[in-house]
Amino acid sequence: MVDLIDTVQKTTLDDAYIELFDVELKYKDSNGVIQTELLHLTDGLEDPNEFNLWMPYETAGTTVWAQYLACPIEIDGISVDNAGAASRPTLSVANVAAIARISDYDSTLSPSTGDATADETNIDAILQGLNISKNEDVLGSIVTYRRTLLKNTFIRASDNNTFRWYPYDHATKTGTGAGIYIETNAPAPIEFPEQKFVIDRVAGENSVLVQFELANPLDVQGLQIPNRYVIGKYCPWEYKGAVTGSVKSGCPWRSTGYTDKGNFTQGATYNTNDMVISGGQRFYVIGDPTHAGVESSVAADNTAHPGTWGLGPWFDIDNNPTTQANDACGKTIQSCKCRFHPKTSASGTPVYQNTDRGLPFGGFPGSRKFK
Repeated sequence: MVDLIDTVQKTTLDDAYIELFDVELKYKDSNGVIQTELLHLTDGLEDPNEFNLWMPYETAGTTVWAQYLACPIEIDGISVDNAGAASRPTLSVANVAAIARISDYDSTLSPSTGDATADETNIDAILQGLNISKNEDVLGSIVTYRRTLLKNTFIRASDNNTFRWYPYDHATKTGTGAGIYIETNAPAPIEFPEQKFVIDRVAGENSVLVQFELANPLDVQGLQIPNRYVIGKYCPWEYKGAVTGSVKSGCPWRSTGYTDKGNFTQGATYNTNDMVISGGQRFYVIGDPTHAGVESSVAADNTAHPGTWGLGPWFDIDNNPTTQANDACGKTIQSCKCRFHPKTSASGTPVYQNTDRGLPFGGFPGSRKFK
């Protein structure tokens, strides 16, 4: 609550109101692979004699600095209603050279500060460099709409050959002190709640202006709520899908990368993911490899050092150990347990190990059907 009050006080409307746009531009490269180019834009016209605007930007859990390029851009039609369909704002972007003064097509998007020239390229040339030939090619891109006050933005300046970020209203843009930052310690941004939209369609265009209709991410065509159905007994995830990059799977199991060492040899040194045959069953090193092979057998080794060996790593649809060629998931919670909580080879009844690790089971085993 204290943090919330502090943020509200710092965003009191006593300064210029700044609108920022983070555009995750999605496009296909020359090989047909979908790529993402991140553009940071703010409404305005670039003046080479003025400083560029910077703001902290959160990405992958880390706060970094983002430089916002001045460009005529406007969003209109945002509304919040408690009934009916979600609003579909319009994003208008001008095709001007201000956004085109970019010397590098990377994530930093460093702009040139030189004067405009008669033969200066425009945004069309930049988009063509990204293999974007028409406005429809950017449909599906994500727009994050951010709002803050001018006093909460920053200016980057060189001080004794060190880049520092100063509050926009800092008098000298030199020196160190409270509120002055370096590249590696960007603060959390002070801003109003951000909003995300998807570029859904081209609403209108001419030689100087393009208008995109934006949609709520939950309102794009083909997306349904609920996005997942409650299935109690079986897991809907694609087997090993998270390893292959599937966005429809949360299964991180992998069945490759293991080294077959044949029969277990007493006193031999084994490494993580090495596999051996012991007692007619296949085991692999899952724990501390410095202990693996010290004892006279896999069972004895695992008794002395629990968690060193595990039964597997391949199982058939009935959860029985098998070969890699017959590896398949039975889609039950037991299928998950035999992989992520591998059984020991200790004497007596084998027990599950690593049970403190959560199972990535995609079903809902605690649910039941009512009629």
